[in-house]
Amino acid sequence: MKSSIYISADKIQAIGYIKSKPGITVKDYLTMPLPEGTMLDGRILDVATLSICLTKMRSQKPALFAAPDLVIDGGFILLRKLEVPLLRKDQYVKFLTEEFASVTVNFHGLACGYTTLSSVPGGASTILACAADSGLVEAYVTTFKSIGIKVATVRIAAQTLIKHVSSRPELQDSTFVLNVLDGMNMISMIFDKGENVFTTRTRLYSEEREQLRNDILENLSGLVQFTQSEKFNDLQYSYYVGLEEEDIAAMSAMSHFPDIELQEFYMYAGSRGTEVLEPDTHFAFLNSLHGEDCIDLVDCVRVTDKVKKPPASKAWIALLVMLVAALGGIFAYMSYLQSGIDYDIKKINTFMDDNESKLNEVKRNQAQAANARGLKAALEAKVTKDAETPELSREVIELLTGTMQGSVVVGTVSFNGATSVITLSGRGSSVNNVAAYVETLRNSELTGTVKYPGYGGGTDGWYTFNLEITLAKKEVAENE
Repeated sequence: MKSSIYISADKIQAIGYIKSKPGITVKDYLTMPLPEGTMLDGRILDVATLSICLTKMRSQKPALFAAPDLVIDGGFILLRKLEVPLLRKDQYVKFLTEEFASVTVNFHGLACGYTTLSSVPGGASTILACAADSGLVEAYVTTFKSIGIKVATVRIAAQTLIKHVSSRPELQDSTFVLNVLDGMNMISMIFDKGENVFTTRTRLYSEEREQLRNDILENLSGLVQFTQSEKFNDLQYSYYVGLEEEDIAAMSAMSHFPDIELQEFYMYAGSRGTEVLEPDTHFAFLNSLHGEDCIDLVDCVRVTDKVKKPPASKAWIALLVMLVAALGGIFAYMSYLQSGIDYDIKKINTFMDDNESKLNEVKRNQAQAANARGLKAALEAKVTKDAETPELSREVIELLTGTMQGSVVVGTVSFNGATSVITLSGRGSSVNNVAAYVETLRNSELTGTVKYPGYGGGTDGWYTFNLEITLAKKEVAENE
């Protein structure tokens, strides 16, 4: 029996299975809830709590934790479909390191990998490439190792979903959104004629059914606008995994897109023993079904490190030893000469460091000021309004731009003077930056309410968000 383990924001799921045709046979299953604050966007926040939960699960069913495949998901894993020339494996890694360099600057370390989708003998290949934060991947492996569990592989949840869609012939000629609810997170993937063209992650904040349905439909509205702006084929279906039938029926009645059919997505066809699984057991199951053909992030870390640090040959090692021995005497003599001037050098270095620090601080302040002015000017140019409605005040524009500093970028802004509502969309470099920006707006005396349905995580590592800001009555009166 093999096993797959998936760790989401609020639970751990483990499946024991054997391969069978055409799917798998589920032999065992175990799940355990995680306390709030243990995980965030795939990152381990509380190693101790996660370790305790894993240990308890292993004590109940040890066979599920014997060299399991681990499945993870989060904004620290990026996937791209690329056309590349014929290269060696180490050249692919160098190529991907450069390809993802601009969107992985905040990673602790970079691990790259790929799987070939199609190729022409002696010519170009189409690959699904990935870049992951190697520090976070290693954090998973280390956490499991610390409690005596050796992880066989670390797979990417989104890729198992892509593999599943590609295995379904009936989906290859349609354009649709596949939405997977994972606790209070939702992964939405757009497929254009069966090909994945966009992936985003959204945090859902309300468990109340009507509000949850509204939030999911609002997400669909944004995806429809995106497909139109990118000139994809028109969406025909919006599929949902992990959502109750009554929710889908209610959303169908509420939807403003009559040409898009909302349906439940069933993935268990051909497999046996799935009746023991909970309704939201998606990625542990999908990895059991398709994981063998997916990228292994452990291998990505190993290969990328090997390319960055090529092994030294024996000849070079011998030469290095000889050089060290020959230079030893010289360094000893130089150390004697150096001791007389060390004190003066320390004084000079201290002086230079102090002044360099002050200079860098001035440069940072200048850059931040210039950035704020540029964002403010750009925002003023982006504001659209009716000719008969009042303009946004400088104070409001200052509020919207004041906490950006390059970590939050405004995409579009519109102002309805009749309702005093500002509609704003933007992107933040981290979840915390988006949350801090929203909190600043909510705490301002200039705003009445700030509606924030949650963030989405694009494939470029930034987090998208939409806000509906109602100005305070005082602000409206002064504008009028």
